[in-house]
Amino acid sequence: MADPLSNRQGALFALVGLFVLSYLVLTAKEYVASVYAAHAELPQLERAAQLSPGNADYRQRLGRYFAFVAGEPQLAIENLQKAVSLNPYNARYWLDLAAAYQVTGNTDGQRSALQRALRAEPTAPDVAWEAANFFLIDGDVERALHEFRVVIANDNSLVDASLRACWRTLPDTDVLFARSSTAARRHSDRVSSFVNEQAGSRWNNQDVGSARTITSEI
Repeated sequence: MADPLSNRQGALFALVGLFVLSYLVLTAKEYVASVYAAHAELPQLERAAQLSPGNADYRQRLGRYFAFVAGEPQLAIENLQKAVSLNPYNARYWLDLAAAYQVTGNTDGQRSALQRALRAEPTAPDVAWEAANFFLIDGDVERALHEFRVVIANDNSLVDASLRACWRTLPDTDVLFARSSTAARRHSDRVSSFVNEQAGSRWNNQDVGSARTITSEI
């Protein structure tokens, strides 16, 4: 007569063995996928995505390959859509998707992707910079200026470029200096220097009235 305890132990060992085997297989697949993903060639990237279908990073790499190497924006969009569905919290994925939409002329898709990027990382300067330039071209000046202020607040290297973009769009010292803005307070010297430079340019061009207005508001 079989021992019930021995039967239960045997079943338990079998279950544990199956779990361990499944874990080893999954780990091996992920390792092989990472090896394939380390290469920039299409077959390896596709194989990595097949081996690890839940890995958003592999889908993004595949999407970028189709966008920037193969020149196939529709395939890029398909893979990047998969990437953002797997991980909607990575702004870089959304920016890549926005770029792919731009190539296809899908302005609504580009706008939506940029807005999702901003939701994912609202203070990331690279995200704000991309969004600001899009909103500027799209005619949404207020939204563009807001995102440029985010850039100014978070990336010293883009302060001057952001100021120039703002000034070309709306040459208004209140907008540039934005006295209530944390960004302006952090970079008040650079903002003042830029505004003085613009005033000097106006003086040189004999636009005396504008120059006086600018200098009086600093």
